Amino acid sequence: MSTDLSCRAQRSPTRWARLLAPKPFVATTDPLTGADLVVQTFCDSFERGVAPTSQAAREITALRPRARKSGSDLDTLRRREHLVLDWFIRTYVPEWLQAAGLQEAAHRLTALNEITDLETATAATEAVENAETTARAALLKASADVPVGRLTFARDKARASHYASAGIAATVAGGGVLGWPLTGDAASGARWAVAERAALNACTTVIVRAVASTANVSETAQAAVHDTTAVLQRSAWRLLDRLCAPPDEHPDTTSQVHRGGA
Repeated sequence: MSTDLSCRAQRSPTRWARLLAPKPFVATTDPLTGADLVVQTFCDSFERGVAPTSQAAREITALRPRARKSGSDLDTLRRREHLVLDWFIRTYVPEWLQAAGLQEAAHRLTALNEITDLETATAATEAVENAETTARAALLKASADVPVGRLTFARDKARASHYASAGIAATVAGGGVLGWPLTGDAASGARWAVAERAALNACTTVIVRAVASTANVSETAQAAVHDTTAVLQRSAWRLLDRLCAPPDEHPDTTSQVHRGGA
């Protein structure tokens, strides 16, 4: 008995110190605007990727007042991160895969269950990795006889298109607000990176095929990505509209966000 009491006495200071220690503060709201950090980051990055006079820019500006009222707690911020991740994997990446003619890989992503937590995010890993492998193979095949200069141009244009179609906004908002997204570990960060590579490789494939044998490289490349970029901008705005909704008003509008609903 005395030994047991002695052990308890030795453990007690450590135990109480741990229980009474101040918990680390995690900011979830922008102190200047009052907006939820996921919403604020998505708005800012999306707006930087579009032309100032575009319809997308006007729609983002119109949402700013609602964004300023979206401040939230950590649980709500995490739910919003999952919304962004879900959109990126089940809408953004498949759109570029389809544009590159990679329908099977795109279908595997769109057929996934909605990503709402760590379990559903982890379940998407195999399909995301398949998409990246498929897109990389398609790009290698398309690039076989294309001059280096045009390949470099295609990669730069793909990055610009990634920005304009809200891909960068999703990556930054979903994966950069609190360090690693969702779980706080490197595995989640790796999942984002693989999905982003799949989208970029598919987009680059579209551009490489278009400019491989044309004299007017710039206009041809812009035309090749125009339709997909426009579709994704509209979808991203619907996502942003959903992100701005208070937590208790989030409707189940996944199909509208993903497939172009009202």
